[in-house]
Amino acid sequence: MYKTCVLIFLFSVSSIFGKKPETPGTHKNNQCDNGSKYSFHVYIPKAYATKKDKSFPVLYISSPGGNPGFMKLEQWAEENEFLLITINESKNAIPWETIFKIQDDVMKSTSYLRKHHALQFATGFSGSAWASVHLANRYPKNIAGVFMNCHSGNGTVLQDKTTSVALVAGNSDKTHNASYVQGVYNSYKKRGFHAKYENLVMGHKWAPLDKFKENLNFLYGYQKFANAYLTPEEKKQAYEELEMATLKKAADNPNKEAVISQLEGFMSVKELMKSKLATKIYHEWAAAVEGYVASIKESEPAKAYFYLKEESVTDTLTKVPSKSKTGILTHFRDLSRTKVVVDEIKAAKKFEYYERQASRVRNKKTATKLITKIEAFIKTCEGTFTAERATSLIKTLQEKK
Repeated sequence: MYKTCVLIFLFSVSSIFGKKPETPGTHKNNQCDNGSKYSFHVYIPKAYATKKDKSFPVLYISSPGGNPGFMKLEQWAEENEFLLITINESKNAIPWETIFKIQDDVMKSTSYLRKHHALQFATGFSGSAWASVHLANRYPKNIAGVFMNCHSGNGTVLQDKTTSVALVAGNSDKTHNASYVQGVYNSYKKRGFHAKYENLVMGHKWAPLDKFKENLNFLYGYQKFANAYLTPEEKKQAYEELEMATLKKAADNPNKEAVISQLEGFMSVKELMKSKLATKIYHEWAAAVEGYVASIKESEPAKAYFYLKEESVTDTLTKVPSKSKTGILTHFRDLSRTKVVVDEIKAAKKFEYYERQASRVRNKKTATKLITKIEAFIKTCEGTFTAERATSLIKTLQEKK
């Protein structure tokens, strides 16, 4: 009878005070500490078991409907040695005080993990992007960056200028208009934030996985070197890791868009680009751009051509060593001679006129007239990259109406 009581007691204790997950893999529905009714999932990368002295960067994930899951980011977490933590009960239509309580319980209940003190990030979609901004403002020395999907923050903005922010909007989003998101991005840039924005071809939804990774790489690629709360030793370690591992892996990574995004994040760190690693970063960036253009050159020549014409690309090319950009210049020359691109260039020149006219629109009447003209223009260049841009311009004008 005594043994049975002891076993029952031990079973009850282990159920209430279950061992906290520390082994690599997926651990779901972990109850928060101190009798909290809230919970979290955690994904722990394999490196956590072997690198005993390392503190790991973290991504907190929230959803407007609660229970976000890991968003298929497990492989990315392995590659970047990240902890993924979900804030399960945070969602829309509950009081902010409750959301803050949920966030606090998850933050405190996961403090047993070897979380990096300064390289923690938050992401959310719609209302949960708004909640992620609040999380960053309440933990400014911990949350280094926020990735916001289809939301502007509804007037809530990041307070600490050392925090990075990436925003994506849907060009056909009727729930949270893309113009609001872009307006907030413009405000962040004016205030001196490290920020990124993209208007995606989609409605009100999470960014697709490739864009998700691209934006997380943008945030982490910058903060791992430039974070204001890193110690000198942590910065030194980041430089050594970049030289010995990250740059070597870049050449073998088939996802060239992700590599480009990551390297451009490095380029935004002034201190890093003054170091001996700058030449290597430019070289790997050029190799990734060359690989990306080669992958779409035959199927989407216009897209490849206009990508190489983007101001950010042409500006960076001026800093790349001559030998490293030979392949890119060859691609550009070949593309500029194809009939598809020649037709695109002609259409693009005509489209510039409509862009100038659109910038002067101030009322519904002039917007309607211009839309009619642009619709007629699209019929003359159907199927072109420029036609897509013209269609997007129509949507922008319709918003002004």
